[in-house]
Amino acid sequence: MFEARERLRRKFVRAVLARGQRLLGAGMAAAAIEQYEAALDVEGGCEELHRALILAQAGNGHTVAAAGAYERCRAALRTRFGMVPSVATERAWRESCKPQAGARQAGYAFAAYPAVP
Repeated sequence: MFEARERLRRKFVRAVLARGQRLLGAGMAAAAIEQYEAALDVEGGCEELHRALILAQAGNGHTVAAAGAYERCRAALRTRFGMVPSVATERAWRESCKPQAGARQAGYAFAAYPAVP
């Protein structure tokens, strides 16, 4: 029973991440962000979903929202599992909030969204 539940959970996460990437690729960042947030209501302990939300928000220029998402990720992982975010999430957070070379003075440009494993 546990194995079947875990397979369904992984399938759900993969589907959400894939759809989110398609939405982002189509320039529909708000829809992707909304989807990631809804999925986190179901799978709040899934670091991959948290990371995707952080990257989508930062990539859309919402650095304050991305910071909040990062803090919610840290809190969820600490509360549920007694752990801190992975190196991949920490790296994604740091890299997504760096202004790129050539960014406009009035705002920052962000790199394309890295693939979420």
